[in-house]
Amino acid sequence: MWLLPRCAHRTQYLLLTYLNDQQLPWPDASLPAPVREAVKAWHKLAEDHLETELVTAATEAGLASKANLKETKARSVGLALRGEIDLLAADPVRHRIWIIEAKHLRQAFSPLETGARIADFHGQAALATGPGIHKYRQFRSRNFRPYVQRVLSNTRAVLQSTDAAIRLMRRAESAQDLTTGVRDDWEVIPLLVTTHIDVSAFVTDPQVTFVQIDHLQALLTASQAPPPGP
Repeated sequence: MWLLPRCAHRTQYLLLTYLNDQQLPWPDASLPAPVREAVKAWHKLAEDHLETELVTAATEAGLASKANLKETKARSVGLALRGEIDLLAADPVRHRIWIIEAKHLRQAFSPLETGARIADFHGQAALATGPGIHKYRQFRSRNFRPYVQRVLSNTRAVLQSTDAAIRLMRRAESAQDLTTGVRDDWEVIPLLVTTHIDVSAFVTDPQVTFVQIDHLQALLTASQAPPPGP
């Protein structure tokens, strides 16, 4: 009588957590194909909503921005990206350019999920913190690039072609006053936005800043640039 209500409450909480993350608490392989497709479409709606929230936060912070910047569009103005940028935003007041990657991921609970999540963000070696610890075996294709590597790669591309990035945002936000000046005037900052606090932000060397979407606008308007990590 003492255990059962407690277990029932935890089960309810776990199920609610999965549903809030647009997921079901069962492996995809165990679900009928129509259910898998429905859950996939449901999750895509949540991802699209998160990207809309990025634009809203940047606009309300007074930034010029270009959402869903793809490699072909960037290449047309001389910006060589390696993958899409979810939001490229420029702050003409603080002279910052933000390279923002958004991830709507369900919360990780088990050790296996936690290891996989950290590897997805930082690569297989992130958990090998000592000479006697093996790399995490990541169940991904060889072509998979960790999220942090993606955003850092695009940050380097923008650093090399800041003027091209400014031109893209000037086209998207013609009303914004973006005076490029010299390239060194702009601070280019990589940023990962998530829907909840993610374990991947707490590794020894996170390299980029992590922020929840609810706190994004405050971060964009802060007087000091944020350090890597949560």
